[in-house]
Formats: sequence, C-alpha cells, structure tokens
Amino acid sequence: VVGLVGSEMCIRDREVYLNSQSRSTISLKLDKLIHLPLSPLLQKGFLVEIPKGSTIKSLFCEHFNVEENYLEDRIQTIFLDGKPVDDVDKAMVKNGSNLALSAAMPGLVGSTLRRGGVLAAFRSSITYQQEEPVPDRPEGVLVSIKLFNLLINELGPQFLKKGIIINKADFKTILDDGSHALKSLSKSIELDGKEILYEQQYTLDWSQVSENLLFKVSESSETNDQ
Repeated sequence: VVGLVGSEMCIRDREVYLNSQSRSTISLKLDKLIHLPLSPLLQKGFLVEIPKGSTIKSLFCEHFNVEENYLEDRIQTIFLDGKPVDDVDKAMVKNGSNLALSAAMPGLVGSTLRRGGVLAAFRSSITYQQEEPVPDRPEGVLVSIKLFNLLINELGPQFLKKGIIINKADFKTILDDGSHALKSLSKSIELDGKEILYEQQYTLDWSQVSENLLFKVSESSETNDQ
C-alpha cells in the first residue's frame, strides 16, 4: 500500500525525463519474455508517452491494447497522483501524472481501496476527483506508471513491447545485478538501430548515450513470425 500511495518518481529523475527531448533506444530480443530480471524496474516506475487528453481507460484500452474486461476485473486498485480512482472513464491523465496499479489486495485495506468496492465510500475524502483540464504539451504526454504484484508479469509485456522510458542508470543496474539472468535470455540487442554484442554493453562509453532510454523488449519468435 505504501508503494501504491507513494507513487511519485524522484523529483530529480522526473525533471530529467520531462525536460530532455533526446532519447537513445535499446531493443532487446529474448528467447522468452520472462520478466523476473525486469520486475524491480516495472515496480520502481517507468515513463510512457501517450496522446494528450487520455483518460485512464483510453490509456490502457486504446493505447496499450488492454482488454476492457481485464481493466474492469483484474486491475482492482488504481492510484492517480496518490489518490485512489473509481471512475476510469472520467479520470484524465495529464503530463507528469503518476499511476500505480495493483490486482486485488487482501484484507480490509485492500477491500477499501478496491475500485467501486462496497467499502469505497469509507475513503471518499481521499478518492480522486477530476479537476479542470490542464493544457498539455502539444507533442504528447509523459506519464509515470508503477506495476504491483500479479500485474508485473501480466501487463509488463505489453508495456515493454510498446517501449518504456527509463533512466540510463536504471538500465545499467539491470546489467549489473550479478545474476546474469538477462544475458542468458537475450538473443540480440540493438542500440539506436545498430546491433551490438551483449558483452559490449559493459565496455560501452555510456557518456555518449542519452540520459533517457526508450527501452523495448520482445520475444525472438515474434520477429520470426512477421
């Protein structure tokens, strides 16, 4: 619950993301889209770029192709800028917003925070209320998203295939986690469209790489099928 409510990214990191227009692109192709090495990244939080004027529902169902039934039945708790959301059709996502998503959580707290649950009235004073629309940047909107519990493995693939924006330091942390899990799964890796050997990442001059990375992950079989 603490992670859900405290869903804002580090202010310094968010300023770097929002102010910089330059991004390098790293694309990984894996044998299987197993997310164990990437789970901490998805839970810590990442950025996505979406069309301006998006509601929570349109963000997931139209931009990331999440089934409406999944949104209604599986994503039981949603926090927008630290407040629980009940109406995903009306809650607008603006530039710099923070979203935290969870499947059903146990106990009284989980029941109270659940969208549209019978105990939702008990938290009406903190429930998200749509404010007046805030003008967004014409080129799109950057939103921070955190995934928790079962949603990490269930929703993670859709975000990773589309591409998430992360800090360069976070990607280097994945490389240096000591488990070599990502290396064992990797079939190929591209940096800004140029294929490199996995080991080259360790000797890469990272000062020449943008602070912001558009990070994409797909299964090698998906490429072969196209």
